[in-house]
Amino acid sequence: SLLLISATCTTMDQTFSIPCPGFDVTLSKWDETFMPYHTKRILFFKLDSIESNKVQQTQIVEQLHAAFKSTVQKLPFLAGSIVPFSAEQGGRPWRRNLVPYGAAHLVIKDLSAELSYEKLEAANFSANLLDTDTICPLPQVVYMQEEPVDVCRFQANFIEGGLLLVASVIHVVCDGNGVT
Repeated sequence: SLLLISATCTTMDQTFSIPCPGFDVTLSKWDETFMPYHTKRILFFKLDSIESNKVQQTQIVEQLHAAFKSTVQKLPFLAGSIVPFSAEQGGRPWRRNLVPYGAAHLVIKDLSAELSYEKLEAANFSANLLDTDTICPLPQVVYMQEEPVDVCRFQANFIEGGLLLVASVIHVVCDGNGVT
């Protein structure tokens, strides 16, 4: 099958979207009733100064993109969407399905002017220094939302002397609260 990958680029910032491959996953009855909510996990990596080594940044972006593409192929539900039950399923908007529709997104940002690995390390990586809306904004989700909600979003944030890799995944899809 043909896999399309789109990338948009503005100076240092890029977004890679991996379209959803087909899959068939059934959420448990318990998980169908939970409002989609994302959980974030942040990985911190110390790097040589990106300012002096643009080649290293390019290589890291290429490796992240390849790894992300491979991950979506192995776990295609990461590119899926959460949607309310259709009219054919009884039209119960408080119940939701995981469907093979949408894309997984890898966002690359340069936040080196705003964040420093040294300052984060000195503060023992305190969450107070991290603006979560900047390092990985999430879609707004309301309980009875009709629009599809992306299952995951990854964001790689280059900071002065490091990289913050943020993975945001809808909790019930990743862990499951009920028996699946």
